[in-house]
Amino acid sequence: MESGITPESSKAEFSQIGKTSRPLSSDLHYDSFSETSVKKNVFVGVMRSISSVSGEPPEESPLKFRRKLPDRSPKRASQESTCNVRSIVSVSGEPPEESPPKVRRKLPAPLPKKASQASPCNEVPSESEGADTKVIPQPAEPWDKLRGDQFDVIDNESTLDEVVSDSASLHLGPNCGTFTRARERPIPGVRNSPLPLRSNDHPEGLPYLAQPRWKRMRERVERDTYMAKSAARRCINFLKAGLPFTLEHPGNSIARELKEWQELVALDGVFIIEHHHCMFSPCLKRKFQIVITNIPSLADPLSSNSLNRTCSDRKVCSRTKCPHEAFTHEIKDGWVSKFGTAGTAEYPEELCEVQAKGIVEAIVERALFNFKFSFVEVFSGPNAPLTEAVKKYINVLNNSGPGLDLALKRSGPSSSKGPVPLQPPKWSSLESRATGLQPKWNSNFQLIKDGLNDPWEHLARAKSL
Repeated sequence: MESGITPESSKAEFSQIGKTSRPLSSDLHYDSFSETSVKKNVFVGVMRSISSVSGEPPEESPLKFRRKLPDRSPKRASQESTCNVRSIVSVSGEPPEESPPKVRRKLPAPLPKKASQASPCNEVPSESEGADTKVIPQPAEPWDKLRGDQFDVIDNESTLDEVVSDSASLHLGPNCGTFTRARERPIPGVRNSPLPLRSNDHPEGLPYLAQPRWKRMRERVERDTYMAKSAARRCINFLKAGLPFTLEHPGNSIARELKEWQELVALDGVFIIEHHHCMFSPCLKRKFQIVITNIPSLADPLSSNSLNRTCSDRKVCSRTKCPHEAFTHEIKDGWVSKFGTAGTAEYPEELCEVQAKGIVEAIVERALFNFKFSFVEVFSGPNAPLTEAVKKYINVLNNSGPGLDLALKRSGPSSSKGPVPLQPPKWSSLESRATGLQPKWNSNFQLIKDGLNDPWEHLARAKSL
């Protein structure tokens, strides 16, 4: 043949080409796909030349595939792909098939930090980071005319209504001077004892006050009546709104005979708590008071916030084991110049601490964080010790990081059914005590009552069990 190409020489040439075929660069490693493509293109070209000479299709020789080597790195793998494509184009002259574009997965945005996850570098949290942080608002300024004319409850009632509507909780202690029953008791050594101003049948004032000579006293009675009625109406509004409130007055106050007060105590979820001030440090006078409230923990005798503390002895205090301080009147020229109840209008320090704790925890339990004020006290007196106690406890929770979180965890769903009564001891426990054995501790039975506030007395009673 003129060309001098025989089928045998073509096969030998093809075999030699397959043996000597190497990558373009010694640093690159071809994968099985690229090497196979190169050999296939060379094989097709040689077979075409053979068929053109002999007119017969040549015998197919088996292809040698090289084992795929593992990728050394993502970067090297990408370089290999590029070089393989170039080798295919240079040999076959045809562009390879386009691979679909790679889409990089979009990573999710980082979650905002929680308030409890403090940064080690003391970073200032952004608005989005601090949006879920719970902060108890501060109390409003206490209201009482003794603190200034701008805090007169009657003259500035519209302003007071705005403050009360912006508050999450409320305490009221209206003036009790004309509601007391002490005027019904004669005072030894006094020729002109104070006359009664009210009675159960006439809680808004006795008929004789309509006489002109009693005009000044009648105005005082009417003023106290108005404050007592408005206090009860405000408490009813708070109860319907699900907001905590407390209303304080003497235990035997004639104000309890007012229509508004009777309507308040008849509502579901309202508790009447009786207590003596001598059971709270540092008071030594056995002053009988009541607190009307919708906060269950204040009425629960097992709660640490309980106000249900009564003194069982008229002469000796159950808390101090000492005689009570007497209510001594100052008498001058047959007239009472100073009543024995003077100086007892202000709440004892311990009473304020316990009540403030119950009020603030009720705010936390009900998640009342969106109000302008957390608490407002009306008829607070000149010093407003309850407001100061509430402010102190709020600052403790707000300033200590986990303090509010712990209070939120401790606060469970509120119950309006009142305190749960203690279960009686089992027969086995009673038999053990009868034989003189020391009883085991049981959460269902309280061996030592609350209200001792004396570690030595507590130890003595524990030894006697």
